[in-house]
Amino acid sequence: MDAIESNNGKIIIRNELIEKDKIYTCIHEDKVFLFFKNEVGILSCYEVQDEEVAKKIKENNDSDSVKKILNSLI
Repeated sequence: MDAIESNNGKIIIRNELIEKDKIYTCIHEDKVFLFFKNEVGILSCYEVQDEEVAKKIKENNDSDSVKKILNSLI
């Protein structure tokens, strides 16, 4: 069971499975969403609107790869 998944037109979030300081990727309706729970447990969600960045994340969607992709934008 994944912490975050797209299923039947919905994004399902299992907050109890989400680790702090880890980026979770969800591809939903061909859009890329990033989820992140900070050190105090607040969960944030971001939609990646840049098509080139979204494509890179779709190809390499593990947490470490996503961090590298995002860091390359800085």
